[in-house]
Parts: sequence; C-alpha cells; structure tokens
Amino acid sequence: MIELAQHIEILLLENDCVIVPGFGGFVAHHAPATHIKEENLFLPPTRTIGFNPQLKLNDGVLVQSYMSVYDTSFADANRIVEKEVSEFIELLHEEGKAHLENIGEIHYNIYGNYEFIPYDYKITTPSLYGLDSFEMHELSTLQQKEKVLVPANLEKEKKTYEISINRAFLRNAAAMIAAIVLFFAFSTPVENTDVQKNNYAQLLPGELFEQIEKQSVAVTPV
Repeated sequence: MIELAQHIEILLLENDCVIVPGFGGFVAHHAPATHIKEENLFLPPTRTIGFNPQLKLNDGVLVQSYMSVYDTSFADANRIVEKEVSEFIELLHEEGKAHLENIGEIHYNIYGNYEFIPYDYKITTPSLYGLDSFEMHELSTLQQKEKVLVPANLEKEKKTYEISINRAFLRNAAAMIAAIVLFFAFSTPVENTDVQKNNYAQLLPGELFEQIEKQSVAVTPV
C-alpha cells in the first residue's frame, strides 16, 4: 500500500485528478482566500483532496507512473497496478479502513461505501505550503483604540518652549550698557567759555585763530 500511496501523492503534485483503476479517483478542489469580517480573519487559498468512487475508468496516468519506475511496458505496469489495487480493496474490507501516507484515510462503512478523510498536510500543494491564516483589524478600528488609550491629562498639558541665548553675547551687551551709563554719569556739563588768544595762538595758525576767536568752543575733558 505504501508504493501505491507514493505514486498517488507524486501525481497529485501536478495533476488535479488521479484515478486508481477499478477503485475511484482522487480529485483536487481549489478554494480562494477568504475573509471572515466578524472575526477580522483572513484565510489563505487552499487546495483540498477529495475522493470520487465513480471515477474508475483507467486513464493511464497511474500506469505510466509505474512504467517510469519499473522501466517496463504499459501491459506489465498495468498488471502491477491491478494487483496492488486488489490488495488495497481487500485490506479495506477486512479492517474497515486504509491509510494513504500524506493523502488521507479511506473508510469502508456498513453500507458498502467508501468515505475519504483528507490529511491537512498541504504537501500535495507546494505553492500553498506554509501559508496560514492571520488577523488584521480595519484602520478605523485601530484609530478608535488609539484615541481611547490616550490619557486625558496629556491633552490638557501645556506646551513649553526653550530658548537658548549665548552667554558671551549677554556679557558683551551688559558691558556696553554699563559703559553707556557710566559715560553719562561722569561726563562734564557743556559750558560756553571764552577762548584766550594766547593759548590758541601757540597751537593754531594765525588765520584759524582769527576764526575761532570770534566764537566760543565747548571743552570736554577726555
């Protein structure tokens, strides 16, 4: 039974239907990805294997698989297949069930019918191997949760701003203000004084002295 199961499993990798002559056919069913809105759940696409006891006609697919393995003719491979299928049916009638590795389990009930229970290994579908369901909430739902989680005191918190000032600039500005204050505090009041001719005559030319002589000058000690 192990060899028969291995041939069926390999053929199901590339075929959606594998018929076991005189017994029935294993058929693959494809289902697209689905979304369960109530649970926010996404289900991946699936490929399940079913069994149809009405498909008993030999289409040659299983026989050709035996031909390639045993390197024999179609007639010889067909006899090998018929022998293994006969042994498989006999096992079902004796024990009531038979196990097909990585495919499923077949039961023979009291009504003389076959019931097939597939295994959810997904080995017979490499393109879907490893895919699993996942949960994803809607964006509006996530935004509502964020608003609820924000504490009320954070919304009333006052914003504070920090302004940095260069200390050297402050020192220079303070020194300038102090110098201006001292300048006005200790400066000598401006007075009109008479200009003596002798003093200016010794320092200035004659023509300039005559012009300065006619007016007063403001003398401010430095």
